Amino acid sequence: MVHKAGLNVDDMVLQVLASAEAVVTEDEIERGVVVVDVGGGTSDIAVFARGSIVHTSVIPVGGNHVTADLAVGLRCDLETAETVKRNFGHCLQLTLPADAEVTLTPMGYDEPVGVPQRYLAEIIGPRAREMASLIAAEVERAGPLGMFPGGIVITGGGALLRGFAEVVQQQTNLPARVAAPQGLHGMNDEIRGPSHATVVGLLRWGARSNLGRKPSRSNGKSSDGPAAGVKLSRWFRDLF
Repeated sequence: MVHKAGLNVDDMVLQVLASAEAVVTEDEIERGVVVVDVGGGTSDIAVFARGSIVHTSVIPVGGNHVTADLAVGLRCDLETAETVKRNFGHCLQLTLPADAEVTLTPMGYDEPVGVPQRYLAEIIGPRAREMASLIAAEVERAGPLGMFPGGIVITGGGALLRGFAEVVQQQTNLPARVAAPQGLHGMNDEIRGPSHATVVGLLRWGARSNLGRKPSRSNGKSSDGPAAGVKLSRWFRDLF
């Protein structure tokens, strides 16, 4: 597809490494941190410790599985389920008001009905816990929890699911947070969210790692800004 668009490929980058380039700092990588990019069909994981990659993996669960669960539970089409997930979805039932509802028309119904938001969380919660337990298993494979004081940084479109970071924190016993690309200058607001971490990371990778040049310091900040593409490029090549 790239060649059909009239472009050439200068380098290949593991997706989660590109995401890490956009959302974590060199200091976090030195101290130890886990990056989880939650996509549609899969979630990519990269574990860093002592300034190097120590583990990467892909788990076969992502945001689309949550959407499919909602479509079955609510008896609606996938498009409606995705809209409900984005606007009202939550992983934790008890954090929601008992009387909060979302209105939709299930298949086979002629009139809209009110569905408790806690019911949505009842559907979403098990899938979120499954994803979190798979992430926890990968972190355990990488090494002792004490190696990762930077905790777990969650990005990607699936990171926007409310309450997911809290579920991951419960399952892993590590601090977890949702992260968007950092230090953007002159970029459209539409690409500032977690959904675009990989795209922003690839742009930085191409701009800052060509021919091993040092990353620019145009923003006046030191190396504790987003992780340098040169270091990540070296780590990626070392994997092979």
